[in-house]
Amino acid sequence: MSDFSLKAGSSDNSRSIILSFHARWVEPLREQKCSVVFRKRGPKKFTPAMIYVYAARPISAVVARMPVLEYYYVATGEALKMVKKGAITREELTSYASRWDQLLIYKIGKVEFASEPVSRGTLSSDYGFAPSQTYIPLSHDGKSILDRLAGFDRSSS
Repeated sequence: MSDFSLKAGSSDNSRSIILSFHARWVEPLREQKCSVVFRKRGPKKFTPAMIYVYAARPISAVVARMPVLEYYYVATGEALKMVKKGAITREELTSYASRWDQLLIYKIGKVEFASEPVSRGTLSSDYGFAPSQTYIPLSHDGKSILDRLAGFDRSSS
């Protein structure tokens, strides 16, 4: 394993994060059917500029990235009015939100898929990565490494 982690420290935050997604979200993201992502928690000390998509099993890899256009909390009732923008049913979002009074909205731009998905094996053995139930803030070097490994277009980062 490298002496290096992808995770940002307090002084090296790239304003990019890794979010874990169930594998079922890969196709709606690929087809650009999502313009918002709903979450219960997110960064409080910074506003994310980029989300790196970690798709859980059976994919287990960073497969895409997407710019964050807006980032804000809304009452759960308001979020339920946005289900079509999130390619989720009202029932799914109601279940997900269960006892939460508000949800975090990430309004996202065009999703860019990796030319080479970066596997969990590579991420964990080389950089000590473990998926998070919330988010992982990326350091500047961590963001650059993911961009290089995944083959993302550096002009759009």
